[in-house]
Amino acid sequence: FAVLKDVVKIGRSRDPKNRINSMSTGFPELPTVYVFNNKGFMEPILHRAFAKLRKHGEWFRNGLQTEYFLAKFHNPNTGYILHPKPRKHKQK
Repeated sequence: FAVLKDVVKIGRSRDPKNRINSMSTGFPELPTVYVFNNKGFMEPILHRAFAKLRKHGEWFRNGLQTEYFLAKFHNPNTGYILHPKPRKHKQK
């Protein structure tokens, strides 16, 4: 789960940190990423569970349902969190 304020990307990756870094140029800010260890098989199930929140592809509206899911099921036993690092602004 890559969470950016009002949207969340539900996807899978063998290397979540590298995947988010490769996508970061398209983000206005960096997401907080909730990683579930060895749960890639759950991606299509989660896509169906959150289908009413789908915006486009793997992007969904972030709200009470996704926040509740993460609060209930994400913990140190199931995965880890990648917190965004502040972006460095280039001086002109």
